Amino acid sequence: MPHLTSGAETSHRRRLASAARLGLLAAPVLFFALEFAGSLGWPEPGYSYVHNYVSDLGAATCRHSNGRLVCPPHPGWFNAGLIGAGVLVAALLPLVLLRERRRRAPWVWVAAAIVCGAGIAGVGLFPGSYAEVLVGNTTHMMIHGTAAAVGVLAASVLAICQGVGRLRAGRGAGWADVALGAVAPLILGAQAATGVKDLGMPIGVFERLGIYAPILWIAWTAFSARRARPATGAGASPTASP
Repeated sequence: MPHLTSGAETSHRRRLASAARLGLLAAPVLFFALEFAGSLGWPEPGYSYVHNYVSDLGAATCRHSNGRLVCPPHPGWFNAGLIGAGVLVAALLPLVLLRERRRRAPWVWVAAAIVCGAGIAGVGLFPGSYAEVLVGNTTHMMIHGTAAAVGVLAASVLAICQGVGRLRAGRGAGWADVALGAVAPLILGAQAATGVKDLGMPIGVFERLGIYAPILWIAWTAFSARRARPATGAGASPTASP
């Protein structure tokens, strides 16, 4: 049953919610800043967003591999930043999502959001490539690839489910959630169905299609999350009971 909370309590909750959204927004900002900074200072011909994997930025090696140069100047900074971004997502994405879906299987949402953040952090903890052994051994490569895949797919599922929920509630913002969530499953499904590696695209383009969409969805979620209602009446605000 509904109960009344004081205006001060509601204001406190609103501040906490705003802090969670801003903290969550910092994760994708950090990711893109790391990607840009990590692409600087490479030996000629330099880092290519088209022909290099994102993970090449964190590989502590300097060599040519499969026709591309892998020689990041500061892989440690990139990997540490990824771990930090993953921790932000694991800690704050559940809080932001639960403000909209607190009554609908909350532990499922929390678990999926934590898995998403853990996948991002895992890429930084086990740097390298999912396509070849650049650092460590085959097991290291498999963990890196699994972490990346789990993080992307968890974000994609969350995005689609959130979008459907928003659309059912009459919120047009749900279309953006569904669109961003569908990108990675669609391109992976198309690759499996056609048998064409990377769908004929350069590796950097194909990989970024699958990675950027979930990262942008996290930013979109932080931006579009439902704001707390302001206090109403004589210093009180109705809220749903836990």
